[in-house]
Amino acid sequence: MRGLYREEMIGAIEAGGRRWRIAFSSSSLASIQDAVADGMGISLLPRRAITRQHRVLDRRHGLPPVDSYEVYCSTGPARTRWCSPWRPSWGG
Repeated sequence: MRGLYREEMIGAIEAGGRRWRIAFSSSSLASIQDAVADGMGISLLPRRAITRQHRVLDRRHGLPPVDSYEVYCSTGPARTRWCSPWRPSWGG
């Protein structure tokens, strides 16, 4: 399963020289939030998805900052007015 920002997450972990493996995968944000809160591992979450049960990891924990990016939806010409860039605000 490929996630929206899986490559960024893996790149950040590998840049820190850390060993890693995928312990849990889901297309449900709530399931990923619960898995992280339960200590199954770490994930890259938008700032608005961070809960009180999460701890934000940064350089002090050996992880580099992750650059932001934009997501655009692509639809037919009549629907383009409904699409706008989305810039997630990552925790950190």
